[in-house]
Amino acid sequence: MGHIAPEYLSSGKSSEKTDVFGYGITLLELLTVLNLLTNFWCMKQLLQIKKLLREKRLAYIVDEHMKIDDPTKVESVIQIALLCTQSSPEDRPTMSEVVGMLQDR
Repeated sequence: MGHIAPEYLSSGKSSEKTDVFGYGITLLELLTVLNLLTNFWCMKQLLQIKKLLREKRLAYIVDEHMKIDDPTKVESVIQIALLCTQSSPEDRPTMSEVVGMLQDR
């Protein structure tokens, strides 16, 4: 359920922006130890990730088993993932914008 965009739960309509939301959640699950199973916990954990990122506490976000050569790149990917998970679909990038941002990292 955590991969489902909030607007899909209320309207039942899928769009590119609902897919972008799911992609952002998937990226976060790959980089962190979080399992964003339910939308309630998902939204709560997204707020926690944003807070920790603002506080530059990357070690509290990233899976401790990951080998990180460049923390700034990991932080950038997390920021992109958070952009993808904005609560408003209008605030999310398109998938082609996401690809462009990831290629620039």
